[in-house]
Amino acid sequence: MGHQLIANIKAVNIHKDEAAKAIEAAQECKAKVGCLSTEVGHLQELLMREELAMVGLKAMLTSEEEKRKEDEVKIAGEGEQIIEATEKDISSFKSSEEIKNIKVTFAQETFVKGFDLF
Repeated sequence: MGHQLIANIKAVNIHKDEAAKAIEAAQECKAKVGCLSTEVGHLQELLMREELAMVGLKAMLTSEEEKRKEDEVKIAGEGEQIIEATEKDISSFKSSEEIKNIKVTFAQETFVKGFDLF
């Protein structure tokens, strides 16, 4: 019986040591979880800041795109006005007395040169 008692005490001591090691390991894990939890909280805060910044940047981009489209429409309208004005000026010049005189002079000079060739 004494021998059995000593064996039981040794077994209990081994289990105590194992339990103490398991408690220590659990406390280390708990400390790591606490650190990781703090890090996760910090990262979530950074993520929220970045998302807010992204929303602001998207708003700015949308505003810039709208401004660019407005500018394109404005430029296209101005381009059409320039083309219309140029066409009007060309038409006006073609029907002017000055161009008629130039054409007549050119025709006369060509006619005269035609005779000079022979």
